[in-house]
Amino acid sequence: MVLALAAGAVGALLLAHLAGRAQVMAQSQTAADAAALAGATAGRSAAEGLAAANGAVLAGFDAAGGTVRVEVALGDERAVAAATRPVPDATPALAAALDRVGDILGPDATASIRLLGPLGSEGVEVPRRLAPRLGALSHRTGLCRAGDGRPLHFVLCPMKRRQEGRRPRRADPSPPSTAGRWPSAAVGGGCRSGACDGSCGAWSSGRCSSCP
Repeated sequence: MVLALAAGAVGALLLAHLAGRAQVMAQSQTAADAAALAGATAGRSAAEGLAAANGAVLAGFDAAGGTVRVEVALGDERAVAAATRPVPDATPALAAALDRVGDILGPDATASIRLLGPLGSEGVEVPRRLAPRLGALSHRTGLCRAGDGRPLHFVLCPMKRRQEGRRPRRADPSPPSTAGRWPSAAVGGGCRSGACDGSCGAWSSGRCSSCP
C-alpha cells in the first residue's frame, strides 16, 4: 500500500514536471514566432521587444536574403523561428532594390521607406537619418537621389549605357602571300619570295615588288 502511494506520488510529480516543461517550450516557441515576424517587418529592435513581451530574451538574429531567423531563450529552453520580409507593393525592379536595401541596412530600414505614386512609380521617400547612408550605397542598392531638390526623394538609378561598337581587329602580323606562297621575311629593305632573292625588291601594296 505504501509503495503504491509512493509510486503514485512520483508519477504525479513526473507528470507535473513534464507538463511544466511542455508549457515553457510552447511559450518559448510562441516568443520565437512573434520575434521573427516582428523582425521581418521592423528589424532587430522590434524582435527584441516581442521576445521580451513573451517573457523571453532574443539570443540570435540573422537577416539575409529577405528571410529573418531568430533564436530566443526562456529559462533553459531555446526556440528558433524564421519569417520572410513582406514584399512591398511595388514594381519588380523597385521591390528588388528595396530588398537589397534590407539586406544591407536591415529590415527596419525598408520598413521606414514610403512609396511614392502607384507601385512606387514616382520613387520612394526615406527618413532623414537614412538618406546619407542610402545615397552613399547607391551603387549597391540601385536607388539614387532623384535630383529634384528633395534630398529624401530616391528613384531607381538609370541603367548604364553599354559601350557601342567593338575595338578594331588587329592587323595580321604576317604579310600576305604572293602567288600562293608566303614570303619568309623582309631583309635589309629587300624581301625573300619566289620572285625576289633578298638583295632587291621591297614590300609594296601587300606584295613583293619586282626586282630591277
